[in-house]
Order: sequence, then structure tokens, then C-alpha cells
Amino acid sequence: MLADAGVIKGPITQWPIPWPDIARTVTALDQLGELTGGEQAAFSRLKRAAHVMMRTRAPGPRAGFGHDRPR
Repeated sequence: MLADAGVIKGPITQWPIPWPDIARTVTALDQLGELTGGEQAAFSRLKRAAHVMMRTRAPGPRAGFGHDRPR
């Protein structure tokens, strides 16, 4: 929905999802008022998810035994 609305311009069909690109997109958006109610709700959910993913992602490779995994 947000890609169709032109909010998300990067690749969204690949795995893993490119969260740094998504996070840059949601922080740069300034025309939220131009979105429909459904698009605004989807944008809010995406913004929360991007915040969580960027906060819990490690900057590089990690190794551990389970006790140091992000929650």
C-alpha cells in the first residue's frame, strides 16, 4: 500500500527487508497529511516496526549463546 502511494521507493520484496532504507524513508516523510487514513495507519505501524528493528539490530556479525539476543 505504501509503495503504491509512493511513500516507499526502495525494494520491499526482498528478504531480509532492508530496514535501514525503510527507516530513512519513514524519518524523511513530511507529507503525512496527504495520505489516506489507511495509509497513515500503515505508515504508523511501519514507523514503529522500523524503530524496533533499527534499535535491536547489531551493527555487525554477532555470535552468542542465546542470552545476548535482542528481545
